[in-house]
Amino acid sequence: MARGTGCRVAHLPGLTMRRSADLYPGETDARAAAIIVDTARTMPHTLRGLALTARAVAELEVIAGFDDDLASEAIRISNRLRGRQHADFPTTLVRPYCGIPRARG
Repeated sequence: MARGTGCRVAHLPGLTMRRSADLYPGETDARAAAIIVDTARTMPHTLRGLALTARAVAELEVIAGFDDDLASEAIRISNRLRGRQHADFPTTLVRPYCGIPRARG
């Protein structure tokens, strides 16, 4: 996407990323993005340019496709489990929203 708009694309090697990460607290995707941006801004010499070949682009598209498939499958399974729970125990999903009193056993 970035390359298609004319932007240069670069890679931050893993060792440099880990060394830079020691300077930041926490562990989140937002933190990783901040580390990459800050390292690119303050130490641009650590970035490695990428020259993507057609084969590399095709491999990345396959990997991204696997990720999309896994996400879709996780959503499908979650919805299926929710549907099964609703079929087997309909009041467990309805009670919190409708004010149905709990049965005393």
